[in-house]
Amino acid sequence: MVKNGIVIFISGRGSNLNAIISAVNNGMIKYPITAVVSDRYCEGVEISKKNNLNTLIIDYKDYNSKLTFEKELIKRIKPLNPKLIVLAGFMQILSILFIKEFKSKIINIHPSLLPSFKGLNTHARAKAAGVLIHGCTVHFVNEEIDSGKIIAQGATSISKECSEIEIEKKILNIEHSLYPKVIAKLLNKEININENDLILCYYEK
Repeated sequence: MVKNGIVIFISGRGSNLNAIISAVNNGMIKYPITAVVSDRYCEGVEISKKNNLNTLIIDYKDYNSKLTFEKELIKRIKPLNPKLIVLAGFMQILSILFIKEFKSKIINIHPSLLPSFKGLNTHARAKAAGVLIHGCTVHFVNEEIDSGKIIAQGATSISKECSEIEIEKKILNIEHSLYPKVIAKLLNKEININENDLILCYYEK
């Protein structure tokens, strides 16, 4: 069993997972993917298996409470001693129990320029608000939704003529470039991994 690498949490199609796998394979990220963890069966699970990764499906529906689900997550992840836990479309809100267990090791990518448009339906809300610049944010995970310290952001222009699908595609392209770079920099200690003393690193595309 590979330890001391990256653990990636997913819930959906796995497009950011795919980008991270490519970055590991081409040497940008110099640490292995220890495990891919999904809270349900999804397309990302097939990507993980196709790449012969340690794939763990821990279905939240099999547990009678969030507490028991997270205790199982901790039980399965802690022995892997991950250097970094990467949320890549993971649809569960992690509680303080899990976050404390892996303090300063959990990051997420959110499809907006935080602190604007926290939560869901970010592209529709950005379009409705008439913003001209939209993007994505890599941040540490804390107990408040999309409120952890910002690590990096990527931005692009949008217009009222852009459809939500077009906006989503533009932002996903930035995510797939930005997230692997940030993971590599965190693991190489080019960005301080301690969220209480963080060097901010911004990207623009």
